[in-house]
This record gives sequence, structure tokens and C-alpha cells, in this order.
Amino acid sequence: MRKFIVFIFSIAFNASMMFGLGFGWSIIETNNPKMGECSVDVFEGTDLYDFACLVDKQDVNGIKNSYSKYEGLFDSLESKGTDNKHVHLKLMHWAVGNKKYEALETLLVLGMNPNVLVEYGDYKLSPLYFALFNSRNHGINETDKFISLLLKYKADPNIGRSPLWCFTSAESVKGDLGKLKLLVDNSDINLEQYGYLDKPLFMILIEKRSSSLDLAKYLLIDCSINIDCNYFDDDGLKKKNEMTNSIDRIKFLSKDKNYKFKKNKDFLLILERAKSCSN
Repeated sequence: MRKFIVFIFSIAFNASMMFGLGFGWSIIETNNPKMGECSVDVFEGTDLYDFACLVDKQDVNGIKNSYSKYEGLFDSLESKGTDNKHVHLKLMHWAVGNKKYEALETLLVLGMNPNVLVEYGDYKLSPLYFALFNSRNHGINETDKFISLLLKYKADPNIGRSPLWCFTSAESVKGDLGKLKLLVDNSDINLEQYGYLDKPLFMILIEKRSSSLDLAKYLLIDCSINIDCNYFDDDGLKKKNEMTNSIDRIKFLSKDKNYKFKKNKDFLLILERAKSCSN
């Protein structure tokens, strides 16, 4: 009887854990627009559908021959809503989200605007944002060529929602120093964007992962970004016991018994920077 009770308890516990994980994942999924693996049929019924089909097939000659006929629609015409919060895509975003590299390169060479934005809730998202967020769909290495291509044709990382947000919230690129350097080395990205969600990247120190230290050290030591700032502009967004000042947060981590990297040499450099700025 005792073994049976333990068995039932174990099943109930595991079920609750799976439900919690599933519920958490559904929140993550629904908090982000559907950016990839989206059928070209979302353009069906619009004036761009025939051209979108050429992009879908990566028909380079067809794209070149038809480009001038449709170019007046690229910055304004949007798809029907996707199945996630009814996000409406422009053709540039759709091409990036669906890994149409050859077609995308052709479109950019022909002059398509890499800085067109789509609205998602209170935010406006650029194709560059889509490319970075889409690492989980594209494959980590393949994403680099999409980012590089967009930057080559003057994609602006400072318009719409900052792609820096992806480094704090998209699992596929958290702590990816290579991608951060790719952005920094090939654009004039503003590394000091503040706000509740578009937070400075060194705040991901709280993630307690070694790769976070790499990004933090790069930003604070190599890029010398401003460390003396408040995390929230609106304290109403502050969570209980959360550090609003960046310097205080870093000092807090150095004393946190659960923070396993507090003796790491990179973290000590970051802490030293925080101490020098507070004096």
C-alpha cells in the first residue's frame, strides 16, 4: 500500500511538472510572433501573391523580371495574419523567416528596403530582428549569413524593437558572443538601450550562465557601455527585491551564495568596473 501511494504521488508530481513546463512554454511561444515556417499562402488573395510564389520557389530570373511590377507594394502590403496572434508580415520579413536566402539576396540587390517594419503588439520589428530571433528555426550557423547579408545592405539595428532583446530572451542566441560581435562589428548598433524588455545585455548576468559572462565582459570592458543606469524607467514594473540599479545588481551577485560565477575572473573584472563607477 505504501509503495502504491508513493507511486501515485510520483505520477502526480511529474504530471504537475510537465503541465508547468508546458504552460511556461506556451507563454514563451505566444509572447513572440510566428516568424518562420509560414506558408506563402498567407499572401494568397493579395496583389503580391504571384510574386511571393516566385520568392518561395527562389526563382531568381522570375524575381528579376517581375520586380519592377511589384516594387511599389513591398513597403506597404502585408500578408494575412499568421496563426500566432495574427501577425501580418511584409515580404521581406517572410523571406527572412522562411530561409529564402538566394531570393532574399536577389531582392536586396534589386533594391528592396531591408528596414521595413511590421507591427507586433506595441512593437515594430525589422527583418534583422526576425533573422536573429529565428536562429532556432534557421540553425545557429545558418543565421549568421542572413544577418551578414542584411547588414551588408544597410539594415539598421536601431529601428523598431532592438535585436539586442533576442540575446536576453531567445533561447537560441542567449550568450552568443559571436552573433553580438557580428552586429557590433558591422553596424552602428546602440548598445545602451534601456527599458523593461529592451534591457542592457549585461543584465543577463542574472541568468547565471558562463556564456552570460562573455557577453557582459565584452559589453562592459571592451565596448565600455554605460553601467550607471536604472534598470526600470517605471518602478511600477519592478519586481519584489529586484535591483533597479545595474551597479547594485552586479554587487549583489558577488555576494549571492547561489551565484556560482562570483569568483570567475571575468566576473571579477565586471565587479571591479561596477565598484569604480560607484565611487
